[in-house]
Amino acid sequence: MLVTETHSNADCVASLERRIQSRDRKLWKIPEPLHRRMSRLSHDVKLEVVSMFATWYATGTCSVNQERFEHWARSAKRRELTDFLALLERDGLMRRTGRHAKGFQSIQREFLFPRPDAENPRNHCANSSAYAPGEWRCLVVPCAVSAARDASWVEWCNLTGSEVHLDKNGVTPWGSAIQRGLKNYRLPTDVSDVDVSKLKDKQRDWLNKYVDSLQYGLSDIVALKRNRIFHAASNCPKRLRCKAQFFHNGVWEQAVVVDVHAMYWAALISMLPDCPEKTELIKLIQSRLFYDEIAAEAGIETPTADDKANFKPLVQKECLFWTRGWGYWDRKVAQALDRR
Repeated sequence: MLVTETHSNADCVASLERRIQSRDRKLWKIPEPLHRRMSRLSHDVKLEVVSMFATWYATGTCSVNQERFEHWARSAKRRELTDFLALLERDGLMRRTGRHAKGFQSIQREFLFPRPDAENPRNHCANSSAYAPGEWRCLVVPCAVSAARDASWVEWCNLTGSEVHLDKNGVTPWGSAIQRGLKNYRLPTDVSDVDVSKLKDKQRDWLNKYVDSLQYGLSDIVALKRNRIFHAASNCPKRLRCKAQFFHNGVWEQAVVVDVHAMYWAALISMLPDCPEKTELIKLIQSRLFYDEIAAEAGIETPTADDKANFKPLVQKECLFWTRGWGYWDRKVAQALDRR
């Protein structure tokens, strides 16, 4: 199913998402030139292409493992995908940026559309209501197609001995542990007593959309991305997370939310042997100037609270959880940390 309306107003975006997004359909937003060329593709190929676009939009590069895709969609769809990528290259909407990855039939590519500033991570999501380049259109793919792709991917990883990054049935230790926890975790669906007076419009809209999604229950899908584990409660709004409950000793108990400043860096520092450098790092984190000094070294200005909040995940992405293919010389924050 394709939604061929064009939208530019933020309120219209939010309204459209609430109307379309449901348990059995997944909404993606893509540039109009790409949308127009995808109109006759099968759902399998559409999903693969929009997944590539989302990855490229977030990281600047993308690829598709042809062997993995054929295991799911079979050889005819693989030819359809290959022909479509060639069409995008011929029309100047995509280009190859690398050779086949070792051991896999996948080529690094990039789409030739505007991307948001790499220093502004708020916009690094093609599947959100954030910035979209130029005119864009909505593409809706049945969730059944996405679920089949996920299941086939796990099966392919098991057959080839590859690392599994997606767990729906508790087949991995990390996935099983998260799913056990989620079974004993619940969030309120009534937010009438939640104070939203200090929330921005986007934050308030996200809270409402997240609460709406709870009518279907928490998803049991757990993903491992960039050495981090993501699950249904990972992006839970803070106002809602503070009201979460855990089932413990036969009763539901109020959860306690602890926000640890520079948590990942604190964990890494704690692993160092006792030395003057470790003491200096501890003082730096305790002073809450850790990110400010990295920003100054990288030449990135963070004068407002929003700028500081946006810089923190950028540091984590460039220095801790960068994706394969994102070279060191493209990560100027990582270089600044080395110099520091």
